[in-house]
Amino acid sequence: MEMVFQSGPVMSQLHQRIPPQFSMTPGILFSPVVTLVRCYGKASTIQRIHFCHGMKIHVNVQIGENRAMSSWKGANDPSPGSYSMGIDPRGAPQIVIWEGSDRRWRSGHWNGQIFIGLPGMRGLYLNGFKFYNEEDDKMYITYTSLNSSFTVRFWIKWDGYGQQLLWHEGDKDWRLGQSHPVNQSEVYNNCGIYGKSNVMGSPICECIEGFEPKNIDQWNRGDWSSGCMRRTPLQCDRNGSSDGFFAVERVKLPDYADRVIAENIKECEDECFKNCSCNAYAFVDGIQCLIWSGDLVDVEQFAEDGTTLYVRVANSESGGKSRISNLAIITTVVTATIFLSISIWLLWRFRATVKAFSKSWRRYNDHSILDLSKGREFSTDFSGSDDLGIEGKQGNGPELPLLSFNCVAAATNDFANGSKLGKGGFGTVYKGTATWGTNNSCKEAFKVVWTRLRGVQE
Repeated sequence: MEMVFQSGPVMSQLHQRIPPQFSMTPGILFSPVVTLVRCYGKASTIQRIHFCHGMKIHVNVQIGENRAMSSWKGANDPSPGSYSMGIDPRGAPQIVIWEGSDRRWRSGHWNGQIFIGLPGMRGLYLNGFKFYNEEDDKMYITYTSLNSSFTVRFWIKWDGYGQQLLWHEGDKDWRLGQSHPVNQSEVYNNCGIYGKSNVMGSPICECIEGFEPKNIDQWNRGDWSSGCMRRTPLQCDRNGSSDGFFAVERVKLPDYADRVIAENIKECEDECFKNCSCNAYAFVDGIQCLIWSGDLVDVEQFAEDGTTLYVRVANSESGGKSRISNLAIITTVVTATIFLSISIWLLWRFRATVKAFSKSWRRYNDHSILDLSKGREFSTDFSGSDDLGIEGKQGNGPELPLLSFNCVAAATNDFANGSKLGKGGFGTVYKGTATWGTNNSCKEAFKVVWTRLRGVQE
């Protein structure tokens, strides 16, 4: 894949072959095979190393990376070098620098205004870069300086640094505007998979929350290449357990993202949660939903700016707050509603049967809460005593057994109206008749009660 340069209205192109020697005259470079272009009326030569005002870099989303620019082999050697720079359109476009086949640096994703992996990207950058979509998944990037008095160009240097150069008319020379990577923390995947690089940290590498060094001895020696691994394996709804998400704030989002359709952060979380291979997600203004199905690589911590990344971790690593999907919530609510409705209908449909059963149970349940011991209707052994009031005075009276509901019901003929004596503040008073039939336990109970009451009267 090669870069396609198209000049703007103030540019002209001329292809020519000149001798191998070249000149470093400010504003003009010569090499064995060159494209002579005129930017802002100033002559410059291109050997796939520069990107000037009004030029276009085309990229095909289906094809993928376009390594549009190549470096020289050395400062004074214009033969092809080891470094290249171009665009990777996956997820959202990024500027990438390669060393051979390996990535050396990337800008972070384009959100329609800036590359979000470059904190503080304002000033000359803001609105200078533009991406335009074409048909058949094609797009191109161009750069137009906001201030016509600025002459700006970008190139990949022979030592692997992508630079922005500004023309200084007074000095008749190019001055450095930006250079990346600017420090070790910006070097691609400096801390390995699931690691997080922080130029202000000591050391500059740490594992993302929920992860630990894969090789602790190597890590402690300052070799972070092996990266990190999960402390607790993901459950993904196995054994009824669920995973959660941990928010990692102010970071450059990992590489190799995939873009999915979601209108808000909740829908984005749902898209990740229902896919067991999804390790993280982010919802970015101008891009919307990005998810990561592979290992998280090249995460950098910023002091400010950056984006919030939601990393999937086991429930125990997310503070015990498991994430329940909307589908699970809806299913639970619907099931509970159906069950409750059926239960209410059954109670109404068989209300007569239920009423009869309830009455029968009250009458004949020998295990009433009024029974005091196993297989007996009464007990004369109590842990404490009842105080009986006699003529308005309180004292320690005899302990009386408690009669079961069945005995009382039998004595009052099931609380018949004919047994009713009256009604007071404590309820209805019934007369009991000692007609027990074969129920000897009730007979014995009433004998004990009668004997002790007579003792109280005497």
